Amino acid sequence: MPRVSVTIPRLRLFRLRMARYGLLLRRNIRERMEEAVGELEQEVQDQLRRGPRDVKGGGARLEDVKLGKNPTSHLRIRSGRLIGSIRGRVTGRGVLVEGRVGPQRVSYAAIHEFGGKAGRAGSVDIKARPYLSPALRAKQEDLLDIVGKSLRLSGIGRQS
Repeated sequence: MPRVSVTIPRLRLFRLRMARYGLLLRRNIRERMEEAVGELEQEVQDQLRRGPRDVKGGGARLEDVKLGKNPTSHLRIRSGRLIGSIRGRVTGRGVLVEGRVGPQRVSYAAIHEFGGKAGRAGSVDIKARPYLSPALRAKQEDLLDIVGKSLRLSGIGRQS
């Protein structure tokens, strides 16, 4: 079988440029991910701040909802613990970077997002009052734009 040989002139220069390009790409991706996580963190907090709304009354804020009853699809802020626990962080190295946004150390956070049974022997049915998923839906296009910006700055994505 014949052998194929490829010679790259100035191989050392090529390798240096590729290493530099990789460093710029990693830096851009991390910076854009931190930007995206910050925006999503703010949107989640904004979702929680909106509080109970009167769906039939044009979306006016319900200040006088009795503590035991919340007929709306929004959470009521009582202590501020959930909203204060929302944190974003970026982890990973290189081009494998992950951004996470969510509550930290608040035991009741998931039941409000997804709904379910609570109390003794699951005697209380709590309806879902999501705050993470609406924030993600609201920011989805912005997050995609941020990732695209990272790729464009690195010279990979389509230039517009």
